[in-house]
Amino acid sequence: MSTDASKSSRAAALNDLTARLADTPGVVELKETALLLPGAAPAPDLPDDGGSPEWMRRDMAELWALPEVMTPLANVSYVSVTCDVDRLKGVDRARGRLTERERVGVALGDLVKMTVAPALVECGARPGSVRWCGLDDLRTLIRSVSDPAGNADRPPVTRDEPTLGWCEESLDGESVTLESCVARTWWVTQWPDRPVPAGWTRDILQGGRMIALTHIWRPMSMEKSEKDLRDRESSILQRDTLQNQRKLSRDERRERREQRQREAEQDANWPDTDHQGFITLFAPDRDMLAVFERDLRVRVGKYHLRLSGLRGQQRQALTAVLPLGL
Repeated sequence: MSTDASKSSRAAALNDLTARLADTPGVVELKETALLLPGAAPAPDLPDDGGSPEWMRRDMAELWALPEVMTPLANVSYVSVTCDVDRLKGVDRARGRLTERERVGVALGDLVKMTVAPALVECGARPGSVRWCGLDDLRTLIRSVSDPAGNADRPPVTRDEPTLGWCEESLDGESVTLESCVARTWWVTQWPDRPVPAGWTRDILQGGRMIALTHIWRPMSMEKSEKDLRDRESSILQRDTLQNQRKLSRDERRERREQRQREAEQDANWPDTDHQGFITLFAPDRDMLAVFERDLRVRVGKYHLRLSGLRGQQRQALTAVLPLGL
């Protein structure tokens, strides 16, 4: 329900953030994972006064016993920045007073405080809803993903407690079995090639099942972007020389359009990124995973997304999706 001006402002804020990160020495990637996870069941609000009719108390009890109420799904997003600490700006500050670990912490804190956190608000995050996640928070997230059946009343994971009790890739390499669920990750090899409504990814994140949608941006400097464009242009020209008698395929025409678009964006001084996307489904067993996959295929098909199954790489893919890995 946001205005078009607000949506455009959020898109521009993301462009500005990637541009600033590309100009910041040591920044490797920016990752955002939107998760739909089972949350804690709310406390039942049942009438206990003697004046309430029996049918009302009975209906309220049945309502609070519904699976949708007892195991609600909650949306949560995690944003992480990966850095090369040997190149990170500010690590050498106050060398004689601080330890190496403290200098790295100061530099990372400055990066988050001065660049990332303000940009998240500009990108649409509600003020006051952005908070720093410690190691314990991320370890608890890993446990929540691997064992959703035990999320309701379990205390946070302690430092001495393992986050994973079981993690095994299937024999066909197309899924991974965790403690109380099965997960499968796809790599998004093609994004929408036509205009889509703002917030279209919400359609993917709905459906009453655990799911994760991950974006990874690796900011590229202008020099690296220009070199990448030159290399791609050279590759296209070489193929043109070898195949000048053959009509171009759909993928080749698409590649040319993307090349021209990237060149136009570079001329306009837009930031360039190496962008990857992943979609991960979670289900109680493989039969339900197949049901969820059919629903997912219908939803992504509306936006012409193309998915790669990542056979034999499911554990590595899930590690890439989570902020702290497995």
